Amino acid sequence: MSDSEIRELQAEVDITTANIDFEKARAIATLVIVCAVNVCNVLGYAVDAEPWVNAATSVLSVIAIVYAWWKNQNVTPEAAQAQVLLDALKAAKHMKAE
Repeated sequence: MSDSEIRELQAEVDITTANIDFEKARAIATLVIVCAVNVCNVLGYAVDAEPWVNAATSVLSVIAIVYAWWKNQNVTPEAAQAQVLLDALKAAKHMKAE
């Protein structure tokens, strides 16, 4: 495969990766929950933050697991086509390197 063919293939398929940082999401969720609990405490409601943080972390974990599975599987026909293209691009790059 020539360089121009590789560029054409890359232009045809938009291969994007989502950058989900679980630790950032967990930190943000913890911050929001702790702030909400503090507001409740100031208003006179006795609320413990720990169970809410644990619940939010559990939900985020499940979401992260499902998302990682979804992104790493060729679930849709379009994903299967993109995988074939990606394999061809990698093979072309490997052949060019040799």
